[in-house]
Amino acid sequence: YGLVEKAGRGLQKIVAICKQLSLPQPQFQCGSTFIKTTVYKANNPTA
Repeated sequence: YGLVEKAGRGLQKIVAICKQLSLPQPQFQCGSTFIKTTVYKANNPTA
């Protein structure tokens, strides 16, 4: 899909898209060996 790419730029794209679509902002959880990203979908997707 090309959203997560080098240097975390993809995460910036995901945050911007969520804002543009009035979706809740993603949550990021960092552990010592992982990064967990939670992205929320629209309640009533139209596409």
